[in-house]
Amino acid sequence: MLPPSMIQWLLEQPEDTLSAKRAQVDAVEAPITMLKPEVALNPVHEEIVRRQLKVHLGALTENILDEIQVCIHELCESNTQEDGWTKVNLDFVLRRTITRASNRAFIGLPICRDTQYIENAIRYVDAVCTTGLILKLVSFSPKQLFTRLLTLKTSYHYSQCAKYLRPLFEKITAAWQTDPDCLPNNFAGWLVEQAMKRDDKLEQSSDMLARRAMALNFAAVHTTTLTTVNLILDLATSPKEPNDIGK
Repeated sequence: MLPPSMIQWLLEQPEDTLSAKRAQVDAVEAPITMLKPEVALNPVHEEIVRRQLKVHLGALTENILDEIQVCIHELCESNTQEDGWTKVNLDFVLRRTITRASNRAFIGLPICRDTQYIENAIRYVDAVCTTGLILKLVSFSPKQLFTRLLTLKTSYHYSQCAKYLRPLFEKITAAWQTDPDCLPNNFAGWLVEQAMKRDDKLEQSSDMLARRAMALNFAAVHTTTLTTVNLILDLATSPKEPNDIGK
């Protein structure tokens, strides 16, 4: 925890002195919990997001907003009470809404609306966090003795998501080989394009492409859900009137 007076100092520190990314990787033991060390130690998917998302955000925004509206309507419609109020489990609704909206931009329709895919993606994210926390508590070495056991749940949920992702990436890769200009305008298309241009057999495999998509799910879903839930709770308990919140 730092006082507000040190924020400027914090922002001025170079990456080799203070790295949020390195701290995050260490916090969840990402080289272990994400099942393939390359996913965490060589995060090429982050470069794609930084470069491509800025350019295409405008085109993706309409789809993301559509997914948010459809998801909230589906999740909340059946919970309307007799008095007209709707009972909402905020974490449940937002976690699924954020996962669906993110995957609308990552991989598109129809997979982003598949309940089995979404539920396994959420559980994958939860498993990475839980396993990382447990590994941080293990004070003796080698941790590898427990790695296989502790990552069984993560492996299972990845395998369930991979049933959707691997065929998708195989289809996009085949399309690129026919016509490189016909790729979908989303993360899946950008990821395949970069892998094919780098001529890296490991990165071109449907398994590694799927693992990078799941790593992006972790980055998007976990922190965004926590932040959004707390934001809405803060707004709901604020003494200010709704119209005065932004003042």
